[in-house]
Amino acid sequence: MVATVEIITGSAGSGKTAALLARYRTTLAALPPGQLGTTLWITPTNRARLELRGLLLGDDLSASFSPNILTFEAFAEQILDAAPAPADLLDESRKRVLLRRIIEDLATRDELTYFAPISDTSGFLDLVAGFISELKRDEVWPETFAQACAQRGGHRRDRELAQIYEAYQSHLHRLRLYDAQGRFWSARNALAEGIRGRFDQLSTVVVDGFTDFTHTQYEILTLLSQFARRIIVSLPLETPLKRTDLFGKSALALSRLTRLFPAASQTVQRCEAPLDQTSFPSVRHIAENLFGNPRNTTRSSWVENLEVLAAMGRENEFSALALRIKKQLLAGIPAGEIVVVLRSFDEAAIQLVDVFRESGIPVECEAGVPLSRTGGLKALLALLQLELEDWPYERLMACLDSSYFRPDWDECFGDRAVRCVASQLRRHGLSSERRTILSMLASSGGSFENSESNEAVTALTLLRRLDVELSRLRGRHAFETWVDVVLSSAHACGITPATQPESGFEELEAADRRGWELFEGLLYETVGLDARIANNDARYTLSEFFALLLDLLQFKRVPLTGSRGGGVRVLEAAQVRNLEIPHLYLAGLSESAFPAGQSDDCLYSDAERRELNELQIPLSLRASHNQDEMLLFYSVVTRARKSLTLSYPNTNNAGQPLFPSPYLTALCDLFEPGAIQHTQVGRLDPVPADDALLTAADFRIAATAGVRRGAPELFRRLIETPESKSVAGNILGGLALNIDRFHTDGFTRYEGLLREPANLRNLGRHYDGDYEFSTTQFESYADCPFKFFLSSVLEIDALESPEAETDHRTRGTVVHNVLASLHNIAEADDDSQPNWTAQQLADRFRDLVGAQLGRRPPDSQLQSALRNVELRLMSDWADAYAEQWFDYRDSFRRVWEDSPSPSQLEVPFGKARDQPGESPQEHFPCLVFEDEDAQTRVCGRIDRIDVGSVDGQSVFNVIDYKSGSPKAFKQEDVSAGKAIQLALYTLAVNRLEIVGHDARPWQMAYWSLKNDGFLSALKQARQKENADSPLDETVLALLEAVLDELIPRLSGAIRNGRFAVHSDDPHCMRYCPYDTVCRVRQIRSIEDAHRKHWEL
Repeated sequence: MVATVEIITGSAGSGKTAALLARYRTTLAALPPGQLGTTLWITPTNRARLELRGLLLGDDLSASFSPNILTFEAFAEQILDAAPAPADLLDESRKRVLLRRIIEDLATRDELTYFAPISDTSGFLDLVAGFISELKRDEVWPETFAQACAQRGGHRRDRELAQIYEAYQSHLHRLRLYDAQGRFWSARNALAEGIRGRFDQLSTVVVDGFTDFTHTQYEILTLLSQFARRIIVSLPLETPLKRTDLFGKSALALSRLTRLFPAASQTVQRCEAPLDQTSFPSVRHIAENLFGNPRNTTRSSWVENLEVLAAMGRENEFSALALRIKKQLLAGIPAGEIVVVLRSFDEAAIQLVDVFRESGIPVECEAGVPLSRTGGLKALLALLQLELEDWPYERLMACLDSSYFRPDWDECFGDRAVRCVASQLRRHGLSSERRTILSMLASSGGSFENSESNEAVTALTLLRRLDVELSRLRGRHAFETWVDVVLSSAHACGITPATQPESGFEELEAADRRGWELFEGLLYETVGLDARIANNDARYTLSEFFALLLDLLQFKRVPLTGSRGGGVRVLEAAQVRNLEIPHLYLAGLSESAFPAGQSDDCLYSDAERRELNELQIPLSLRASHNQDEMLLFYSVVTRARKSLTLSYPNTNNAGQPLFPSPYLTALCDLFEPGAIQHTQVGRLDPVPADDALLTAADFRIAATAGVRRGAPELFRRLIETPESKSVAGNILGGLALNIDRFHTDGFTRYEGLLREPANLRNLGRHYDGDYEFSTTQFESYADCPFKFFLSSVLEIDALESPEAETDHRTRGTVVHNVLASLHNIAEADDDSQPNWTAQQLADRFRDLVGAQLGRRPPDSQLQSALRNVELRLMSDWADAYAEQWFDYRDSFRRVWEDSPSPSQLEVPFGKARDQPGESPQEHFPCLVFEDEDAQTRVCGRIDRIDVGSVDGQSVFNVIDYKSGSPKAFKQEDVSAGKAIQLALYTLAVNRLEIVGHDARPWQMAYWSLKNDGFLSALKQARQKENADSPLDETVLALLEAVLDELIPRLSGAIRNGRFAVHSDDPHCMRYCPYDTVCRVRQIRSIEDAHRKHWEL
């Protein structure tokens, strides 16, 4: 029996589907009870299948028990299910696993020489998987491809691709598997063998919604015609054919169908429904003229229910759509009549669903979040990467700080243990290497008694437990064992979804559970595949298993929404075929989105593809892709039945212009200029219009803006609503801050001035009259009062970097200790220092450096290398210091009566204590400054005081060691509090009589080991060129007066809570450790307008 074949053609909106539904409905209604299930309707998408099932029933058909409306894939599956030895479907995720194994095996045997440099990359896997799918789509068998490649000269690239394809297909055959393309091959073969399942007695077959068919699908249609009585095929095609670019594929499909079926058994009919039964006039005009020759197109001047939106960015675009849809819903339009279409599901779909949800719009979307991006899986992958990368600090802390890391371990001590880990790793400079971290913490933890009070032990206890739980990740295992290891590690670390979700997070926990269940199912399915394709002795490292895991997760997604029904549908363009959509929104119509870009084919160029086409390998060309995109756009816009809205973002996130899709431009050109309503949406003003309040955030913004312009009605509702009352309080606090900062002259409580009496009392108690300030504190306060507040008052320490790097503070301490020891040794040798040679001095310096740096053994190889760098650097400094010392001694010998003698080393005054390891020093009292309100006490430690005599009077130099490059300061710097240390130390030596009652200050100086040694620190107006010149007594007296006035003023400002956000350095934010909490940039932007200028 040969079926009667009818081919129905017509342009979009011509009523093909409606006419076929009416005939199918009549056929179903006329079937006797014994012939149920003898009809078949094949449609391209599952979405179209659901739509058709809903449209099928009517007055003449109230029920149908077996309408058999299926996709081509579902039909093929049902045929395969009826086979005596059914095969299993290989999904895309497991297909990648199989291909990776094949590629690894070929590479191991050195059979992939051409692709060797990229054979282990995911990108190459993507290329191979896509290319095999393309070959199989048109049933190009491996041997056929290999023969064509041989005819081209047998290039290595061709041979290796053919090898991979042949191995892949062999595995499928051996394992009785089929992939998405191979299912049609298998179904075709089953039909050819007479295996028809429940479709053995087909009376009518309808094939609707396709533009063309693959080679295998044509063969399936031919086989169906051999036992079905009637086959009806519809194609989108105009008659006569004028738009060849648009309908070229459908025309070729019609030609092939007429060749397949005998002329006596097939007829071609044109379907054109009356205009008022399908689309509205504007869409009808589009259907008849889009992509036609502009010269032959008459522009329409009348447009209805057609709008184009140009939005300032994607977010504004989606918000504009949400506003229009919400108005339609409020007007009574059912949500099921509204469809939003995107070219493809990507990040835009996730953002669109979020906007709709926030706007209170019920939404259904089949788009999904990649499985690898769900919370639990992200945490698991991070844990595996932690082990792969050997515990780098940032990765380790990210894992421990994650809300998904919630193990039921006694070792956790709550969050305290995690904070202990961070503190210890930073303190010891442990940036990576698991063994080094554990070893260092073990050596620094001391006794294990009272572990909760011992930070190092607490950190070590937690990390040791983590080390135990991750220990199995360090072996080689079979794939099945790896699955158990990974899942048990996830469970031990508390990553698996909680059985009792936390209140307020039920929806998030439910999504995590869905993702985790999908993940576990995927793993166990792959275990079965691995057991069938892998050698029983195959063992994988964590790195190899991790690569396989990423392949598995790449194509798996967790749906954004359920399929409850009754919501606004968000669909991909390919899902819209055959749908009747009352209100259609086509979004994201930028130049780069529609047509979708075709990724560059790194395997074959267009010219090579044409050559393969001539050898009967039907690979697609770029022109074919463009035809597909045009037809897809045409198929979408012509599905609208009552209204059509087209939108695109005209700027990107960086504010750069974007252009509309050329297809949108072509559509607009079908109408007279100005006929289509073009609306620009989005504005720079963040306050939404009163008629555009979509979300709770919009309401808060509008309510706050209303208060500013004297209309507090909305804000009152915000305060009176229990759910938003606390938010309203926060907004009022923010308004108070803005008023003080941006509308009040001078510094306020929000720029560092403490005004609360309790805070001022606490400051007074802490910095009372007995408190001893250091010169460093005063200089720090003068440099940036707010930074002083954070570091000294609040005692918020800047985070130390865990990276092993040069510790300049430790270097300075070593230099101080070495020089103090060096000159103490000389004094102990009965003043034998003058008899030392420069070489002896340098050697002694080196010995002391080695002893200082050797006190603490390095914690890692990197730290050992850094210590060796320090040794080499200070060895060079040893020679430099010896030369500097003799130059200094000789220079002053010309002026002083004898050589300078370092009589006082590391001299403490006030509460400054001796350094660890030093011999007890003579302590001098603190330096006291008097003013009307209170005393200010100052303590400090002077690096060195050199004493000599001139004309019988004792003189001295106050010296401060510097390992860097110090700069001399001016008197103005002292007055500003920026450089008071040496001046204050000189004053302390005089007033405290540290070197005697009548001693006269000769110089205050820096000693730079890096540069030229002794450097006069104070720039004087008429200073002589020689550094051994004495300080001007007038200048000294002036500096003393400055300090007597400045020091009480600085201490008073601290005691009175004046910590202004201010720094004279315009680049301070580049290096400040508190840059994330400092608002100095805001202050600088308004310092002139609101007189926010700081003076001590």
